[in-house]
Amino acid sequence: MIGGLILAAGGGTRFGPDPKLLADIDGQPVLQRTIDAMTQVRALDRIVVVLGAHAEEILPLVTFGRAQPVICTRWHDGQSASLRCGVDALTDAAKIVVALGDQPLINPQIVERFTREPPGVRAAYQGNPGHPVVLGPEHMRAIRRLTGDRGARDILNGPLIESADLGAPRDLDTPKDLAAIRGEAAGMRPYANPSAPAEAQLAGQPVPRIGYGTMRLTGPGVLGPPADRAEALQVLERALQLGIRVFDTAWYYGPDIPNQLLAQTLRADPRPVVIATKLGWEYDRHRRLVPAHSPEKLREGMQRDLRLLGAGSVAIVHLRWADDRATSEPFRRALAAMIEMREDGSFQHIGLSNVGLGQLEYALSRTDVASVSNSFSVADQTDGDLVDFTARHGIAYMPWLPLRGAGTSQALAISAWAPRLDATSAQVALAWLLQRAPNILPIPGTARVSHLEENVAARELRLPEAAMDELSARAT
Repeated sequence: MIGGLILAAGGGTRFGPDPKLLADIDGQPVLQRTIDAMTQVRALDRIVVVLGAHAEEILPLVTFGRAQPVICTRWHDGQSASLRCGVDALTDAAKIVVALGDQPLINPQIVERFTREPPGVRAAYQGNPGHPVVLGPEHMRAIRRLTGDRGARDILNGPLIESADLGAPRDLDTPKDLAAIRGEAAGMRPYANPSAPAEAQLAGQPVPRIGYGTMRLTGPGVLGPPADRAEALQVLERALQLGIRVFDTAWYYGPDIPNQLLAQTLRADPRPVVIATKLGWEYDRHRRLVPAHSPEKLREGMQRDLRLLGAGSVAIVHLRWADDRATSEPFRRALAAMIEMREDGSFQHIGLSNVGLGQLEYALSRTDVASVSNSFSVADQTDGDLVDFTARHGIAYMPWLPLRGAGTSQALAISAWAPRLDATSAQVALAWLLQRAPNILPIPGTARVSHLEENVAARELRLPEAAMDELSARAT
């Protein structure tokens, strides 16, 4: 196990009425930014935050996420006492990466690098030792013998690793340091909320938590080609460049248009992606979408998807049900057909779309279900119980219409928060979904590159608890 240790127990210099660990850095306490950055380091199996002098003030004002606060009652004995408290709380760790609580500009990628360094290594800034540092068993034993203000750097014997990317200044000891850090942090987004992990599990692999829905790459009414085919291709190309790896599509979009555009894009840029399609609808003679749930219709749609995508198989296929959420005989027959197609190799994982809890439970009694794709947003939280169920069972939840809500009271609340967070309303709506549950993987669609870039940037937006509480309370 690799542990993470944040030392935040000292009295510290005060800047005005508050401890330095609660000093404001671009809208967040110093310590909050440090915690949020450290909790993004996936290699850290467990993280401890050692509090002391100002624990009572800090605890109600800081969100710890997956980090564990530990109160060190002996903090006044010096840094050695705080270190011992942290090491004692991480007794199962084979290695511990130590950071200071007043490192609000710490970069998770740099900390991730230090988790791979051998014990004894220290960070260096223009040749001067600093944090993070890497402790091994011998150092943990030595720390238990330290006294006074001696710290980890006093007993380390490894090389100095230059890490200028950690941000400067390195020590937050004076108002001048605080002003410098504020200047560097101005306009910089805080690292994402630890309750909103960067990746979710889908089709047996970790994927970034914002995907792309292709429905908007069509003409009016989801019929015909887009107004600008070249721009539609640019959107898909840019999605790949931004790290999007999940593409939601269906043959009946257009029909066929998004599948053709996606296939053309992936031929030119064959990066590994997860394609999720949907079956269960078709157009009638009046060009209206109607249910098509018979086994024959499902197989026809599957072959059409594969032919248009130029693929022998896809990762996920969702059975897109109608508005009736009863576990009826037609639903059972359709699910049986899906299981047969998966066993034939047409796709690897079954998903369900527009279903209720009873239908999902029935499906789970017959097969594994990789994902659920239902309508869910700040404005439409009626599926909240199903979201929680999927989170508990490790099933990805891919909300469609994630930005629904124009003209509603929910939209007004989002619009009120957006300027306070230097974000767009769409970014606030997506950030709410990402923080609502760790298995949510929104698939917003757009026909514009600029909107796509805004949507992806929502992964870095952290909503404060007040915003989450207000928006979550507006369930419909």
